[in-house]
Amino acid sequence: MSAPEIALPRLSRQVEHELDLRLSPETLRALLAEAGLSHQRTRSWQWSPDPDFCQKAERVLSLYAPARYGRLHPPAQ
Repeated sequence: MSAPEIALPRLSRQVEHELDLRLSPETLRALLAEAGLSHQRTRSWQWSPDPDFCQKAERVLSLYAPARYGRLHPPAQ
């Protein structure tokens, strides 16, 4: 059995657990592919040379944390 065949069922179970959303592994694969995403693990990382990267990333990521709990707040002006 190849790694994607193992990874998709696990990812499907995690989506169901975290989001209370039931998707078959094949449906999940198709949705990810349609969005241009992959379920496979990233093997390397690239870091931005921008000295303000961490500050900017924290601001962006803070927008997603409330969405996990059903709330999305616009950034403060």
